[in-house]
Amino acid sequence: MYDSSAEGDTESLGYIWGKNCLVAYSEASPGIKKVSLGYQFYSEDRSVSKWREDKIKADRIEVDEVSDEVLVSASCGYLLTAVVA
Repeated sequence: MYDSSAEGDTESLGYIWGKNCLVAYSEASPGIKKVSLGYQFYSEDRSVSKWREDKIKADRIEVDEVSDEVLVSASCGYLLTAVVA
């Protein structure tokens, strides 16, 4: 839950993740002959840049990374919608 109201106002709580639920099967360790709903692939070549913005008196940090989500077997998962009233 998150509170979207201004400081000092009455709470206005909302759900962060929405009202849906994903039930999925996932292998403990990935493999070519193992079945799962999907995998997330990522490169370990992450770059980080940091510099000072004197005009706004702040440090800026920028992170670049490469990732990809792949659906392997749709039969390994089920999406439940509107599970929260």
